[in-house]
Amino acid sequence: MEAFALRTSYKRDTCLRLYDYNYSHSYRCVNTLMEQISLHAATAADARILADLTVQLYQSELPNLLRAARSGQFRFFRYLIEHEFAWGVRGRYLALDASGTPVGTLSLRLANDPTPTQLPPRLLNVALETVGLVDTLRLTGVALHSLLSPEPSLRHGEGFIHSLVVREDRRGSGIGAAMMHLLEKYACGIDLHTMLLRVIVGNSRATSFYQRLGYHVAVNPPPWAAWIGVPTLLMRKDLRSGV
Repeated sequence: MEAFALRTSYKRDTCLRLYDYNYSHSYRCVNTLMEQISLHAATAADARILADLTVQLYQSELPNLLRAARSGQFRFFRYLIEHEFAWGVRGRYLALDASGTPVGTLSLRLANDPTPTQLPPRLLNVALETVGLVDTLRLTGVALHSLLSPEPSLRHGEGFIHSLVVREDRRGSGIGAAMMHLLEKYACGIDLHTMLLRVIVGNSRATSFYQRLGYHVAVNPPPWAAWIGVPTLLMRKDLRSGV
């Protein structure tokens, strides 16, 4: 097993060290606060944990979008995630602390990754049963925006990061930055040279976070984007140069 170290700085001047890069998709990160963080490829058995973190992601990024009870949101997202795994969608990662407790998640899409070719069965009924009519209409608007402004097509050597969230009670301790560094180190190990991601327009905190990690705005949304959904910035980082 190859061992190496990476040192960087970010908020609170925390230093990261990465250890134990291997091909099992498991990575560990230890910071100066002596908290070990590891990334592991998620499986269908993790759908419950991923659904709970996805609810927290929506509450953080789009707090006014879903008004249904969190228990209903949880059931809806768990249904979607279980369908993803059934279709063979991959690229979701769980971050665990030293005790094995999940503290966050993020996803990486590659150029040739499989994507579902049809909607989950009974999706409309499940949405109405779990989050109600109003939230179903709001989610439909988000889906429409996604169709009109799809995720970028990826070329060989590019990766798209999405769905990054740190557990609510563990935020502000550098876990998000540690997760990003671990995923980027993995990306370098599979010969990726460019990372892309989207940030909601107006989310200055998230934009600043990614800029500190070396990302810059590559594409601004079209003027009409705000009329039909949630406009986003496309950000980019060249892993070879760090910008």
